[in-house]
Amino acid sequence: MTADRRRTTTRATLVDVALMLFRRQGISGTGVAEVCHAAGTSKGVFAHHFPGGKKALVVACLERNGEDFATLLDRTVARSDGSAAAVVQALFSRYAELMRRYGTDIGCPMAAAAVDSRSGVAGAGSPAAVAVDRWRAEITGRHAALAGHDELVLATLEGALVLARATGDPGALERTGGRLAEILRSAQ
Repeated sequence: MTADRRRTTTRATLVDVALMLFRRQGISGTGVAEVCHAAGTSKGVFAHHFPGGKKALVVACLERNGEDFATLLDRTVARSDGSAAAVVQALFSRYAELMRRYGTDIGCPMAAAAVDSRSGVAGAGSPAAVAVDRWRAEITGRHAALAGHDELVLATLEGALVLARATGDPGALERTGGRLAEILRSAQ
């Protein structure tokens, strides 16, 4: 393996580990030392990949989360019947499946960044705001029928994730997605 490939792999591993820790513990609840330990690397290696420190890592996690969301949305649209209601219901069901697989203690790193005032990445023009804009654009860009509903879908999804996490019930995602799908069907 070349040095460039090792660097890319190490950086990706740090982001993967941080994403899972941020989802479970929040941003303030996760330290750089913990990320390094879980990734099997040193703080020096971390600093090489993220010279901007933890804030740079959070930004990289938000970017990766956006990429993952776009991929998930593409797959969801491809597997649906094409209606906005079907896409929404399938998207919420997919998140419920992820919670069942990884545990109900996982949340969204975008939400974690937005609600953690100490993260330094929330507010107008911030990395968290950019992430929200990207998710909204992904929703609208991947399914024209969702145009104009992007904020509603995103806000409902984030709220349903919090509800499912708070209650330990991934079914909350499916029920909420089903209800939003009904609303979208009746609006057509």
